[in-house]
Amino acid sequence: MKLKINTFSAVTLLLSAVALPAIAATNHTDLLGDAAPPAAATKTIMINANTKYVNVTGGDTVLFKAGDKTFAWQFNGRVSKINLSDIAPAGLLDHDVAAYVSNNPQYNGA
Repeated sequence: MKLKINTFSAVTLLLSAVALPAIAATNHTDLLGDAAPPAAATKTIMINANTKYVNVTGGDTVLFKAGDKTFAWQFNGRVSKINLSDIAPAGLLDHDVAAYVSNNPQYNGA
């Protein structure tokens, strides 16, 4: 009986170790919101070399413009601060820009 338990534990440990890199590599953008088509944006924010942060509201769909490049994002996730480099298409931003997401007043009784 003890051999069965030890074998089971070893197999479980091995399977966990094999699955761990796949779990760690998962990009949890669902916690940050969703990519959106530019036409869905209700707000536009320009990003330039001096932009360090932007303020948005939960539920907003924002079109970000950096030079001649754009992307849109719907802030419907569960976090209050997002590094835009984590959600922007690769190479679109040349520096870190934080997005501070305030609570949607529609959901907090305001």
